[in-house]
Amino acid sequence: TKLCMFVVLTGHAIEGLLRVRFNDTVITHSETIANDTTINATNTAFINTNNSNNMGSGRLVRFVAFDGSQTARCTLAASTLGNTFCPTTHKFTDCAYVYFEIIYDAEKVNTLPNISFDIKGKKVYDPRTGNTAYSFNPALCIRDYLTDTTYGLKALSSEINDTSGIGGNFPAAANTCEVDAASFGGVSEDTYTANGFTNFSASGEGVIEGLLSSCAGKLTYTNGKFNLFVGAAQTPSLTITDDDLLAPLSIET
Repeated sequence: TKLCMFVVLTGHAIEGLLRVRFNDTVITHSETIANDTTINATNTAFINTNNSNNMGSGRLVRFVAFDGSQTARCTLAASTLGNTFCPTTHKFTDCAYVYFEIIYDAEKVNTLPNISFDIKGKKVYDPRTGNTAYSFNPALCIRDYLTDTTYGLKALSSEINDTSGIGGNFPAAANTCEVDAASFGGVSEDTYTANGFTNFSASGEGVIEGLLSSCAGKLTYTNGKFNLFVGAAQTPSLTITDDDLLAPLSIET
């Protein structure tokens, strides 16, 4: 028995798939993961030459990964399933996904494993450089979600505070996130990083709160602009004294 399965990872293009796990086992392979390249599991846990249904050399597991930039269907899926189940329109446009073929084996693969993935996620725009690339910088991820027109809040670029020197600007927040912080073993790492995922049922507020939690951040909307303040000391723009009070203080217990 062969199980053929499509697993969608994200609703957007990604930098790439790094690893696939079956339960707690990382699938090993000799091929480089790339769009429409068949990857054969080489773990002894997924090889049984005595299984007459094996896919060559006793292999019980293989998969093909796509990063969301694909413009055609999966060749392996089309070959196995045929045009009826996998027509030429079966492209998963703008979605990163993995197609699996798993052979049932009473000794090695007798249940559907818990499948998980390590990926480099969405490419985001960096206003400091003008480039769009993968990043785990929370400020850039928040900016991307605010402006995303498919799954995000669809904010206009004119609503984003990208002006250096003005409090709450995203370039400054991104710089703060990338300040080196001492780590165990003397290895430095960024002060704040965002490493996680969300699903399509999450509310916009929930997604923003999750991203803000990764950088101790606060998001404001002032004078038609989104502003981001991450967890770091800010230079005061003015000083408030008693002379600024409109009326005497009142205290209620």
